[in-house]
Amino acid sequence: MVLGIPLLLYGVQISPFSVDLPFIGGGIVITALSLVPSRKKKSVIEKALSDLREGQFKKSIQLVYKNKDKISKLELSKYVCELIMKGRCEDLKFILEDKEMINLAINSNCSLVPFLKCELSTLDQNGFQEIAKLMIRKGKCKDLESFISQANVPPEWIFYLAREFNDIGNKEKYINYLKISCNKGFNQACVELGSSSSFKNISLSSWDPSMWKGEEIMDTK
Repeated sequence: MVLGIPLLLYGVQISPFSVDLPFIGGGIVITALSLVPSRKKKSVIEKALSDLREGQFKKSIQLVYKNKDKISKLELSKYVCELIMKGRCEDLKFILEDKEMINLAINSNCSLVPFLKCELSTLDQNGFQEIAKLMIRKGKCKDLESFISQANVPPEWIFYLAREFNDIGNKEKYINYLKISCNKGFNQACVELGSSSSFKNISLSSWDPSMWKGEEIMDTK
């Protein structure tokens, strides 16, 4: 528009009156083009998210992978969340094989339950332990609880969670996960549960049956 209007004015002279059609034509075209809203080009992450939402998973992941260094951590975190929520294990390998992406996922606000289910589907205990350890230290315990309640998690995996909670001093969760693992038949959890501080030093003189309410008493032999 800045260039178009001067061309129009130059093309039409009042005194003496004359009309210069090439200048007028050029001015009209430039002015009209300036009034047409320009289409903003999508950024890499916008294009990747668009492809992801349209079901073009492979194309979307490849785009992010090739341009990862050009995308901000915040944008990558948003992308990781959307990818995890799709729950497609074959696509989540993109995250599972990249420690930076794993950290972004754990530090995000999205649920990691689909992520953990993918580890379970491949029976990758080492991968699960690595992720679970990071999650516990980041305080994402609710996701772990949801995962345990929704999936048939091997008792030795749950026993590992108990040990991790014990390492950070969370005795309540340590005992709780020992119970779950023991109830699923993992003998080592039963032995450790029986020798834990929660079940030691009970005085018979102050015996109170109500203290066992909600507990399961079993033979650990």
